Amino acid sequence: MLSDIQDLSCSDDIDSLRDEVYRLLDDYCRQTHPDDPDRLAKIMLRLPSLRSIGLKCTTPLFASRLTGDTPVETFITELLDSQHF
Repeated sequence: MLSDIQDLSCSDDIDSLRDEVYRLLDDYCRQTHPDDPDRLAKIMLRLPSLRSIGLKCTTPLFASRLTGDTPVETFITELLDSQHF
């Protein structure tokens, strides 16, 4: 993933933020699913597949899910709490 940010002037900042997001996601997974210590690994293994789908498919999916009064935070929490991981 580093290749995504190597040409940016603030790549060190982005890399630090990415590490912090991973740490927070790990903390969240451990707190909300203590019976599944591999939950973060399962989520991370799905990232390449999700990434390959591309914006052509994901934009309509997320747009249809986020229309109305549902906050983004609620959608992300529902996604993380789903039993599909």
